[in-house]
Amino acid sequence: MHPEHHDTLVTVTADFSDRSTQDVTSAATGTTYESGNPFVATVGSDGRVTALANGATPITVHHNGFSDQAQVVVEAGVTLDSLDMSPAQVTLRTSGDAAQLTVTGSFSDGSSRDLSAAASGTLYTSSLVGVVSVAEDGKLTPQTNGSAIVTAVNEGRAVDSIVSVDISSGSGFLRGEVFDDSQGLPLPGARVSLVEDGRGLVVPPLEISADERGQYALPGMEGEALVQISADGFTRVERYGRVPVGTARTLLDARLTPLDAQFNSISSAAGGVATDSATLFELTLPAGTLAVDTELRLTPISNQGLQGRLPAGWSPISAIDLHPAGIPFLQPVVITLPNKYNLPASSVVTAAMYDRGIHQWVAVEPATVSVDADWIELTLHATGQAALLLPDDAPHTPPASQPGQPLMGVNMLAVPDAAIAESDVVPPSAPPGEGVRAVGHIAIIPADALPSGAQVVGRVSETFDLLDGAQVVPQPFAQDLLLYAQPRGSEPLTLATDFPITPSRDFSIRELQLGRILVDVTAPESDLGGAVMGVAGGSAGDGLGALVAIPVAALPTDQIIEMHPADVASLTLPSGIELLNALALDLSGATLSETALLSIIRPAGVTEADSIVIAQRFADLVGVPRLRIVALGEVQGTRIHTRVQVNGLTLPGITRGGDYLFLRSNDPLGLIAGSVFMPGGANPQAQALVTSDSAPYADLSGVDGGYVVAGVVASQTGVAAAELASGDAASAQVTVGAEATVTALDITLNLIAPSVVSIDPVGGAVDVLLNQPIVVNFSEPIDETTLSETSVALTLDDGTPVAISRVLSADGLSLSVIATGGLSSATAYILTLTDAVTDLGGNALLPFAPVGFTAIDASKPPQPEAGQILATLPDEGGRVQVIASQGSAEAGTGVTITNLASQETFSTLAQDDGSFRLRIGAAIGDELGLTFRNAAGQELTVRITEFEGEDGTVGFGDSGGSADDGQGRTASILPGALALPTRLRIEALADASGLPALPFGFSYIDQFDLLLDGGRFKRCQPWKVKRRLVVRSRRRPLAAYPSCLAPEGMQRRHPKRR
Repeated sequence: MHPEHHDTLVTVTADFSDRSTQDVTSAATGTTYESGNPFVATVGSDGRVTALANGATPITVHHNGFSDQAQVVVEAGVTLDSLDMSPAQVTLRTSGDAAQLTVTGSFSDGSSRDLSAAASGTLYTSSLVGVVSVAEDGKLTPQTNGSAIVTAVNEGRAVDSIVSVDISSGSGFLRGEVFDDSQGLPLPGARVSLVEDGRGLVVPPLEISADERGQYALPGMEGEALVQISADGFTRVERYGRVPVGTARTLLDARLTPLDAQFNSISSAAGGVATDSATLFELTLPAGTLAVDTELRLTPISNQGLQGRLPAGWSPISAIDLHPAGIPFLQPVVITLPNKYNLPASSVVTAAMYDRGIHQWVAVEPATVSVDADWIELTLHATGQAALLLPDDAPHTPPASQPGQPLMGVNMLAVPDAAIAESDVVPPSAPPGEGVRAVGHIAIIPADALPSGAQVVGRVSETFDLLDGAQVVPQPFAQDLLLYAQPRGSEPLTLATDFPITPSRDFSIRELQLGRILVDVTAPESDLGGAVMGVAGGSAGDGLGALVAIPVAALPTDQIIEMHPADVASLTLPSGIELLNALALDLSGATLSETALLSIIRPAGVTEADSIVIAQRFADLVGVPRLRIVALGEVQGTRIHTRVQVNGLTLPGITRGGDYLFLRSNDPLGLIAGSVFMPGGANPQAQALVTSDSAPYADLSGVDGGYVVAGVVASQTGVAAAELASGDAASAQVTVGAEATVTALDITLNLIAPSVVSIDPVGGAVDVLLNQPIVVNFSEPIDETTLSETSVALTLDDGTPVAISRVLSADGLSLSVIATGGLSSATAYILTLTDAVTDLGGNALLPFAPVGFTAIDASKPPQPEAGQILATLPDEGGRVQVIASQGSAEAGTGVTITNLASQETFSTLAQDDGSFRLRIGAAIGDELGLTFRNAAGQELTVRITEFEGEDGTVGFGDSGGSADDGQGRTASILPGALALPTRLRIEALADASGLPALPFGFSYIDQFDLLLDGGRFKRCQPWKVKRRLVVRSRRRPLAAYPSCLAPEGMQRRHPKRR
């Protein structure tokens, strides 16, 4: 109340038990009033309040035993300065979700007061009453989905609140994939949690685990949803998306980064410095920065592994995760980051932190490049994930960042079909061994500019050629990748990114001949797809006429079911087998309790008499792709349907997701079915690989030993079974019965005992190096637990035991026996292996004759270094040949050559005499890494920087090099002297004719041409020669650098008396 409005009337309303209401303001109804402070305001019997002086007092109302109060504030000369309304933004998710707005006024005397009630003079309005209505006291009531602005006005002041109504209309799924960003491989077992959906917060969050391919599908109520993805020892990622009704939405892949291995224990009292394991990032914490002692980990993050997606138009140039997140610093701290993109000294860089509360990137104070341009310094106030960002150029420059405010972007645009896409994998071939990595590079050049953050899909396919002739082709997988404009490449419109690629399978040097990785780039498909099915069953199609029908009760709960054409690019079928159709069925990881039914449109030319098999693609235990018979095809009118009942045999049917092929055979096929038994025939053998030699189908026996394959009708067909772990195997012949009938055949495996196939050094060897391991190679994997002091022993020739360590290779095929402290000089040894050594199936090692050898006599003069290795000059095709003479490598071991510039890689095995040859693409100036691996898995890498020609020419680059003419002349260029790669050759001159005449008393004692092809020096560099020589150059570039033509000590005159 104000003095100019010195009185006001109180209104009193009573609620009765019959739910009626009545105005009881009048004293005639029995209502009485009293003021708590009559010096501030009085109240009459009619409820009229009169203001007397500044202050506050309660007015109490009594009626029929009930009481209530109203607070009266009297102000003289105090005005309303501003209004604040909370929440400033709210989403109503159910029809009964009635939120309350609170309005607070700030006054000229510094006070603030709740002005939410209508009695305070606040008036509310809604911009769209059809979306949300607002009562006079600020209570919101949702009407229909949409957004509106609710405005509160008091004494000419106004404030707005954005109100969204998002009432869920059903349920659907969110799905996606999780990757290990350090490897580019799926991350099975990652935790995926639905935190919010159309109902609002999900309490407790719905949590599932990603399957073996890193995939997940989360059910939720229709509406905006938040998904959090995490795993022990990894960073966390969040994804937003809207749950659709009756279908699934695919979210952007989540790429988690392993937490850095460096633990930094920081004292709250003393502070300290925290770094990552590579010491690229450094966080300085002064004393008292932390409230308690804390262990911090700094993990560098790639542009694909950020916790949340950036708004379009921003490129992350550096990102760091400070774990654990959410710890406030009691004073600002500075973290230094490498300036790997050479930003100008003292320039500022946009910086942002991921806010876990609002799930957005929030701008912080910009970072600053150091005055020497080596580092970038960023001030932080809490742990979490921070990123340095560059904005796109026009026309997609985002709004400037405002510290403390969410980062704003531009509109995201889809990659057009006409965009030129480029992809590369370096190296394109994988050498044998664990921990092999490649780097994938993807770039697109659109006709018109696109903002950073554009999404593409990289489809990764792998092929591994094994030394035994088998080819392993793992199932291809796709991964979402975001492309960025900065730092700008050579093309002005280019968006690009790099990402790691790791082979999904590990092979040893004794298994793998060559591995190849390819990446195809495509635009993302629609993020909506699939149909929700549950206990009631249902059907879905691929859009091209193929259908899958899920029976009633085959699914225990709702799942997203989807079918589309399968990728058959890597499929190879033998002659006589025709592919009619290929379908990829996605059951979201579910297993059906009853087989689904597949059907396709009958292709032209297919008849009811044709022999049609439905086969599922699978990989055997080694990884070789195979085809398993799951049903037969039956022509019914215009369609082909699956049939699982054949002469009393029930085929496996379609109960799991995967690729299913409709295959027609030119020859009529019959089925062969039975059981596989362990050696002795008493127990069934599970997981035995069964194949036939007349049809391209295989099976892995079940827990009951059962299997199904096929053969050509009336043919004598060989059926083979093998248990790959133990090596036990057997085969049998059978005459296949009539088409679409079953021929019974049981197979009992034969015990195949392991044996020693080779040993190095061989029996009777002499001059064995003192540090050389004894390597034993087996016919099949060995059980490491059976390698003991008694089963594997090294003794002197008199039987004295020698202390050894036993190291089994990862594949179990190679054992390295290493003498503790090395072998003794000129000493005879005997290696013994007993039948206590077994394979993985428990089969004992076949008899092994002890092997004796003698160590080298260390007192004799050392032998000259064995082997010579040279790399030839590049040929016309740009390839060099690395030639190693006998004795260069350990016989039968792996040698890998890598071009360290292009990362191209090739591998081979050394010959029995230790020689080898390799070809690889290279240019003069490139550096080659030649890696030797011995049988014990130890590695040695030799670097090759010089390339030699038959005429004595030597090519090299910045590493320097030398050439000689074989006649005692040598010229050397030291490292760092050349600005460009060169070819260097010394060519002798027969005589001094043609050379300038010398002054009296001098004559030439030697002369030659020093040819530099492309050579250019960065600085004057001494050349070392063994003679006093006069140099003549045929290269004009040297003439442009006269001070380097004949440096000191290079041009000499030798006086000679006549």
